[in-house]
Amino acid sequence: MRHSTIRFLPSGRRHIANPCSLGPQPAEPKGLPAQYRADSLVIEYFGAMSLEVADVWVVAGPPGAGKTTVANVLLSMLSPVPALLDKDTMYGGFVAATLSAAHRPSGEREGPWYDDNVKVHEYSGMTAVAREIRSKGCSVVLSAPFTKHVHDAEKWSWWVGELGGGEVRLVWIRSDADTLRHRLEHRKSERDTEKLAEFEEFIAGMHLEAKPAVGHVTIDNRLSAEPAIEVQLRAALDVHLNH
Repeated sequence: MRHSTIRFLPSGRRHIANPCSLGPQPAEPKGLPAQYRADSLVIEYFGAMSLEVADVWVVAGPPGAGKTTVANVLLSMLSPVPALLDKDTMYGGFVAATLSAAHRPSGEREGPWYDDNVKVHEYSGMTAVAREIRSKGCSVVLSAPFTKHVHDAEKWSWWVGELGGGEVRLVWIRSDADTLRHRLEHRKSERDTEKLAEFEEFIAGMHLEAKPAVGHVTIDNRLSAEPAIEVQLRAALDVHLNH
């Protein structure tokens, strides 16, 4: 059985065509306000029994790089709006409880113990949830550092498979040590205390000078960066989605 969803969108957002769109488009309804006519009419047909895996966007970069800001701008430009899976939102409370139970520093978020006992489960959980959401036809934006994933082509390829395959787009946020220190200090989050206490060690693990080992869009969000995030993202979307 096929069904349709009709959305009337004001200009400004990019519509990402669903890969399983089917059938002819119905005529534009009469009496619509001018700003919702013609090119702003979005019509989607979904084959209920033949949904393909939806797209996923990965917004990656070191803590303090501005992933939340970039992810929110990206979401405002895409239609239908994808589901947002933010690591800190999903696991912040659970991580705090885990660290307390293990008698670890409350601000620990990096290092071998954290990677092996906490981060691996954060990332595997995000991956499983993203895969299930995508399998139902809804696109996803993942927001987390994903440092090892983006700098290791083999690991990335494996991860794409774990996410369910299909189109996985990487938005990588460029930053530098001065920017990260400034933002970590100013946001005054308990989860950043260990990063600031061992700042040089933290920076060494972020691979700030190395570009991702896989295809990506770069957003420069250093304190000195120009132009604005919105301008960079819009230009990147125009190029990336038309190739």
